[in-house]
Amino acid sequence: MTRPADSIAKPAKIIVKPMRPRKGLFLALMALFFLWVAAMLAMYLTTVYPHRHGVKPASQPSEMPIIPANEK
Repeated sequence: MTRPADSIAKPAKIIVKPMRPRKGLFLALMALFFLWVAAMLAMYLTTVYPHRHGVKPASQPSEMPIIPANEK
């Protein structure tokens, strides 16, 4: 059983309108991205970088003076 070619429904043509550029949204997202990169870089430089390159902390826990608490 074959159907004639005329009875097969053709898909409707959909016209897609391209999106217009949104300069404000682009600038806002770009600023947010750079803030995120700066935060990641700051966290890296304050936590991982000093330990990786042998920078010693200001004082070791064993060098800190022990001050006894006042007993009442």
